Amino acid sequence: MPIAAYPLLLLFFLLGGFFLYLLLLAFWGIKVRPTDNEIPAYRFKLLIAAHNEENSLYGLMQSIKNANYPKELIQTQFIADHCDDATVEVIREQGFEAIDRQQGARGKSASIAEAMNKLIPDLDEEKDVVLIFDADNLIDGEFFNEIAKALANGADVVQGNTGIHNRYASLFTKLNHVNFAVTNRFKELARSQAGLTCRLRGHGMAFRPSLIKQLNWQAGTLVEDQEMVLQLVLKDQRVRWAHRAEVNSVIPDSPKAAAAQRKRWAGGKSELTKNATRVLFDKARTDKSLIAFDLMMDYIMPSYAIQLGLIMLSTLAAWFFLGSENCLTHGFILLTVAFLSYYFIASLLEKVPVLVFATFLLSPFFIFWRVWIFISSLRGAKSWD
Repeated sequence: MPIAAYPLLLLFFLLGGFFLYLLLLAFWGIKVRPTDNEIPAYRFKLLIAAHNEENSLYGLMQSIKNANYPKELIQTQFIADHCDDATVEVIREQGFEAIDRQQGARGKSASIAEAMNKLIPDLDEEKDVVLIFDADNLIDGEFFNEIAKALANGADVVQGNTGIHNRYASLFTKLNHVNFAVTNRFKELARSQAGLTCRLRGHGMAFRPSLIKQLNWQAGTLVEDQEMVLQLVLKDQRVRWAHRAEVNSVIPDSPKAAAAQRKRWAGGKSELTKNATRVLFDKARTDKSLIAFDLMMDYIMPSYAIQLGLIMLSTLAAWFFLGSENCLTHGFILLTVAFLSYYFIASLLEKVPVLVFATFLLSPFFIFWRVWIFISSLRGAKSWD
């Protein structure tokens, strides 16, 4: 056997194992389970951090006003974080409350923590629910009703279905839309319906007061939502996914504009993974916790793009070093087809237009861009710069 076959064989079993795990998980996301039609009258307390967002707040504020939910049960609090533009004035002109925050640490995590500390003493354990949004979100009209249904079914923490508002703006946003659709269906929905925990997304998140008091809202990394999921799992809690509670956001429409943001996310996760993997392994082993095991696997497994990029590179390497007739080459080809089929089925279930999915097939540069982001973020990220 050629020397090149040994590392390729190791990669095949590693990547094949990851894909089998994803395939098993996806089974739970094939069908969206119906939710109870009864909608309890929860009082929603919305917290929204904003920094110099005078030109991007209108869509969010209008979607809150247009929501199909009793207006008297929605209380919105904006936290203007060290703004030096007209953000505060715009918020108040539209009839919303704004905390003009000019002191203390900067950033979303610090802003939400400060507002949360002020809010906690007045929360009613039975009636109140705290929701966190970003300033560029657009909330679906049925969002609050769907979150209320999930809470009524026993959830203490609920994550809404996050998507991309400008999904058709460019080739780049279309590619991200496909990736979001697959992740939301075959990972987040699947995990929730399998009794595991989905991941928090930083916006569209709902918390009952009982859990709010247990969490540390001052994040130590740039991925405060992932820190929070870790805290919850270590406290034997899990996050439920509300697939019909849709909230969209505007993303950068080019790789260059998105690179810094992606590096922050990937770097923050890399920094968190160093400690999280060990404590989750201990939790899974001592408590026989499948939830902790699955979250550990999520930290260990590379993203979809990294996995597909490695599969494509391994296929080319096997073809070059071992030949087109080698069984390992055939195995990598089958793995590539299986991975693309997985993407295609999830896209069909999420009603992604076929032409939009086709852009994904024709754009391998997106995959290698994500690989570059992953490699450049391995040392972690500690600032927003």
